[in-house]
Amino acid sequence: MPQGTSTIIGWVEWASLPDLGVARLAAKVDTGARTSALHVLGMLKVGELPPAAPGGQPRAVVELKIPSATRARKQVVVTAQAVIEELVVIRDSGGHPERRPVVTTTLVLGPLRARIRVSLTDRGDMAYPMLIGRTALGSKLLVDPHTRFRATGPRSR
Repeated sequence: MPQGTSTIIGWVEWASLPDLGVARLAAKVDTGARTSALHVLGMLKVGELPPAAPGGQPRAVVELKIPSATRARKQVVVTAQAVIEELVVIRDSGGHPERRPVVTTTLVLGPLRARIRVSLTDRGDMAYPMLIGRTALGSKLLVDPHTRFRATGPRSR
């Protein structure tokens, strides 16, 4: 984007996570949340990597089951591998602390393509499988709280 311009996005947009093989999922944009969160149906440890820093803990390699949407509005389950960077305590929407694993991945949302940190959790009772927090948005995106799919269109990617 040229310097000085901003893109307006809606409070719900289509997002993709290409590193995880997720081509499309509905994401709620929440500027009140610091951290992004992704719904996972299951997580299984499949390996281990050396610590990122000397004296640190080994990092787990996990296999994730992630819901994704198709253009026909059907849900498919994507299987992907990711490295757990750390475990963090995050307060859920009810204010309850929850210890969650965090991965780093690429987010594509309209004109935004960014490396973001995402906590993995069960969002099965939520309307949207992904929540995009303010740290993932950068300074060039503005959120219109009155529109949905402003940047990505209701049927586009």
